Amino acid sequence: MYTALISALALGQSLLVAHLLARRITYSNVYLPLATFFAVNALVQLCFIVREPSVASIALTHLSEITLLKLIAELALPPLLWIYVRELTSARTRGWRQTDLLHFIFPLAPALLVAFIYHLLGMITQHPADHISTTFIDKINAILNIAALIQFCVYVIFVMRRLKSYRRSLLNFFASTADMELRWFRTALLLVLLGITLEVSAEILYALFETPNPFVPWNGFVRLALVWFFAAWGLRQTPDLRIEIAQTDTESDEVKKYEKSALSADQLAKVSEKIKSALEQDKGYKDPNLSLRTLSEKINVVPNYASQALNMEIKETFFDYVNKLRVLDAMDRLTSTDDTVLAISSEVGFNSRSSFYTAFKKISGQTPTAYRKTHSEPENLSFPS
Repeated sequence: MYTALISALALGQSLLVAHLLARRITYSNVYLPLATFFAVNALVQLCFIVREPSVASIALTHLSEITLLKLIAELALPPLLWIYVRELTSARTRGWRQTDLLHFIFPLAPALLVAFIYHLLGMITQHPADHISTTFIDKINAILNIAALIQFCVYVIFVMRRLKSYRRSLLNFFASTADMELRWFRTALLLVLLGITLEVSAEILYALFETPNPFVPWNGFVRLALVWFFAAWGLRQTPDLRIEIAQTDTESDEVKKYEKSALSADQLAKVSEKIKSALEQDKGYKDPNLSLRTLSEKINVVPNYASQALNMEIKETFFDYVNKLRVLDAMDRLTSTDDTVLAISSEVGFNSRSSFYTAFKKISGQTPTAYRKTHSEPENLSFPS
């Protein structure tokens, strides 16, 4: 009964979030895959509920078929998650493509196989279900359980590689990326792995030894936590990179023509001087919301030119260059003032403590506190004997 109650909560939340996401018109190509993800998950939760004897005793005679339906739905979840991540991290609107259908061949294959068998037996008898061996369906379930775990691992690799590429792209556009790096996906993927491991283990134990699920009700709590976690982050997550690039783009045909051209050596040098003047002399790096777009607007240069100058003349990403200036300023303040580390990190432009510590240690090799202690100690004086 606890399993049915937990699944009912996850079902209700999945349907609500799917409805809210489907209503979003702006960046719908990002939100629709996630909305579909929650809708399919609602079907999975319904199968969990129906399989409970205390809820629907009639389902006991079709337990294998319901389990198969649940597995087929679960196999569709990783591809939907992948398409969502791909659209969320894309610099331009891509949308659904015909090739995306290939991701769903694996979930559809067992469904088509069973449907074909039912149709074939239906031509022979009016009750095809009576002629389908329960053992046969159980074997398909056992195979799909193992395949589900393998499939999940493959899509985890896809997602992690995609996120790594996305974070590299952020370095060319933003000086602060802590809130855009989608670190929450690590927790989400761990929850998914835990949930799948529990479910697959339970299904395999039942298929091989008819052992009741030993993980009840903890597997249900994991499913509920996963639904809540994805709902909380999915509803508030926006395609930050695409929004920034969309704001950078202009309708001017002249500017678009220039954006496709390469700068000469003299032009690169002039743009580089403008960048250095704005960041080093005017201390523009102190702006915690600084981005390549806002810098380009300040120095009156097309963002594409500023990017070329950073990569080819200054030879650093926008992120690395700005944060180097911030850290150098912080080093000076740590040894010349009594301000707290937190106050200094805010004054030089960092908007989070963790990003300040990470950047500082990368450049100096020490934590801010250790650096202050090391460089504030008086030098040992030696006197002639």
